[in-house]
Amino acid sequence: MVTPDINLRSVDLNLLTVLEQLFVHKHISHAAKALNMSQPAVSRALARLREQFQDPLLVKTSFGYQLTPKAQRLSEQITQMLSVVRQMLQADEFDPSEYSGVFTISALDFEMMMLLPKLLSVVHKKAPKLKIQIIQHNPFIELGKYLEQVTQLLLYSTDASPTNVFKQRLFNDNYAVIMCANNPLVKEVDSSSTGLTLESYIQSSHVIVSGNGLTTTDIDIELKTRGYERDVVSAIPHFSLIPDVVKNSNLIATMPRRMVNHLKPRDDFYVTDLPFKTPDFLVEQFWHKIHHHCPIHQWIRNELKAIATHKFD
Repeated sequence: MVTPDINLRSVDLNLLTVLEQLFVHKHISHAAKALNMSQPAVSRALARLREQFQDPLLVKTSFGYQLTPKAQRLSEQITQMLSVVRQMLQADEFDPSEYSGVFTISALDFEMMMLLPKLLSVVHKKAPKLKIQIIQHNPFIELGKYLEQVTQLLLYSTDASPTNVFKQRLFNDNYAVIMCANNPLVKEVDSSSTGLTLESYIQSSHVIVSGNGLTTTDIDIELKTRGYERDVVSAIPHFSLIPDVVKNSNLIATMPRRMVNHLKPRDDFYVTDLPFKTPDFLVEQFWHKIHHHCPIHQWIRNELKAIATHKFD
């Protein structure tokens, strides 16, 4: 048997909720009360339903209203169908402890070291079936495309704000200068009442952290506005390598201060302030619009925000 092709656009699906109550109460006035509608409005709806189904559906007899045989067949189908629709429209009840899957987070080692150990601890306790995959951020890919195709969440510092990308502040930071404790510059800084001078900073050999190689960083941009340029002799991909790189050398490096504080107990290096003021930079979490309402995504974002607030604010 071939099912006829019915144009649903010609059908007022709102009438089905009226039909459901008519089936339940088998009485126009009682159905109207349940629907918070007037009796004439329900009567008009019933007339349209009769026309749509080509059947009286509800007939008044000496024993009260009775469903026709067709209405009796429709009753169970309508109940099941509207139940499915209501479940579709109901907000998801998310329980992280029952969620099973893989969630991908991209970051540089700075953001990883500041936030991810605590996040993994929280996930282990609250969402033991969830697997967290951490990948190194690739700055060569356009941010919107990266968040759409590569990772579900990015922890990063950038002014980029493409269409369909959301972001949320996690914490602020600024910079400090580190060098080996044996660097001759240490004696100069310690003996000066003003600390590291801009002249000494410019004349030093610098190692920078960059995923783009020997490129211009925020520090270089700031120096250029003041009419200066530093001597960058090396670029490495990870902040965590800096202590080993400057050790037993005359190299200096400018790093996020929170990273310096995190690494300081591990290596014998010297820390001092930048010889000029720079605005704080923001570390934020970025995600694509396609993930914005995803329950597991919302949960991860909320946990990261809570971790950052508790740790840094």
